[in-house]
Amino acid sequence: MFYQKGGHGMTRGKNICKTLKGIRQQIADANNIHYQPCECHHEGDCSGTCPACEQEIRYIESQLKERSHKGINTKVIGIAASICATMMPLTVSAQDSKCNTTPASVIHEVSQDDLQVVDWSQGRRDAVVIKIQLIASDAKEPLIAADVQLLGTDKHVFANEDGYFAVKVPIDATLRISRLGFVTKDFKVRSLLKRKRRRVVIQSDGNVLGKIAASSCERISDSDSPTSHVEKNK
Repeated sequence: MFYQKGGHGMTRGKNICKTLKGIRQQIADANNIHYQPCECHHEGDCSGTCPACEQEIRYIESQLKERSHKGINTKVIGIAASICATMMPLTVSAQDSKCNTTPASVIHEVSQDDLQVVDWSQGRRDAVVIKIQLIASDAKEPLIAADVQLLGTDKHVFANEDGYFAVKVPIDATLRISRLGFVTKDFKVRSLLKRKRRRVVIQSDGNVLGKIAASSCERISDSDSPTSHVEKNK
């Protein structure tokens, strides 16, 4: 898979971002959820997710859960969004953004070649640096855009396009990892330090997503559901 950089070509991060937005739109359309994706004016490449993207994910998730609690059957198109994003090259042009994507409570530090460490140590002498890769249980592929929270605080960081995150935290801290379609789980930092490969497998959550077809990526491209508000208005 090749991603063109510069000029009119989109780099990998923007490919991922656009694909994830398309998947969210498909899910929203299938479940009659009002959803207006944020247009991105960010120049250059990105990691494929940002605080604005994460907010959209949480909105869709909350709407699905609300419908489920009311006994309404929900439909989800696509396997884990992260897998589809890495499998579907796009050739469309990048759009500009008008959204504020840097809320104060969210820290977004990602880099594929030089993973940056987010410092949540607050000067603690017992603080340690951990670098973890998150893996989706269903496809054994990197889980991008997972939300990593320092439990008991409003501090967040998102896993990058290869599923990695790096934080400096007190050794007695606990991290909460969550992602649309996956089981939310808490991990003690001490236990993460004991992992030799520093990989964490995150289990898919069938209660949220329902039964997902293996051919879902093909279903996304072949679906008759409107994929944009422009199509809806035609």
